[in-house]
Amino acid sequence: MSQVFEQSIQINATATTVERCITEHALMHRWLNPVLRCEPVGQWSTNVGSKSRFVIQIPVIKPTLDSTIVERQPGLIVWEFQGFFKDAIAGNANP
Repeated sequence: MSQVFEQSIQINATATTVERCITEHALMHRWLNPVLRCEPVGQWSTNVGSKSRFVIQIPVIKPTLDSTIVERQPGLIVWEFQGFFKDAIAGNANP
């Protein structure tokens, strides 16, 4: 059984500015919620197939989401996540 959750955001800025904030790792950290940290798995990239790990800074449990970029176009990056949400839905609160 597969479940898909989608979220998108609209940002009041030029596409070039948004692209830069997402593709440059240091800028992405300034843009993200301070409770969320994104760590590259290997070298940071926003190409299809690139992997990263999003860590939610909740004391003690620090839920982690492993992600892979599955679609990439100018102005669009689609991350596929595996980890905390999948395990929490299955009833396992400690992934």
